[in-house]
Amino acid sequence: MGEIDNWWWVQVEGSNLAQGDYLPGCAVPLFTPGYGVSQTPQTVKVHEYDCIVVTQSCDLENKKAQIVALCPIIPLARYEEINRTRLPHSRVFT
Repeated sequence: MGEIDNWWWVQVEGSNLAQGDYLPGCAVPLFTPGYGVSQTPQTVKVHEYDCIVVTQSCDLENKKAQIVALCPIIPLARYEEINRTRLPHSRVFT
């Protein structure tokens, strides 16, 4: 995306994830509803998103999370552009 004003993010070292970590350009596989049903090899599309980790740090540290939950990050201007017609009375647009 490259549009995120990320002056408040701090570069972290190491491979351990924590809640709130910023993952720029994170590869996210997009599985279809029928993925894994057949035994034949399947192709999966992958898109890149800027994401933030939303799984709780304690669950990550204690290996209680089987998957890591991520949330895409988009600039407010892009959010408004996408949702202006869907949410015309939202306070974001006033």
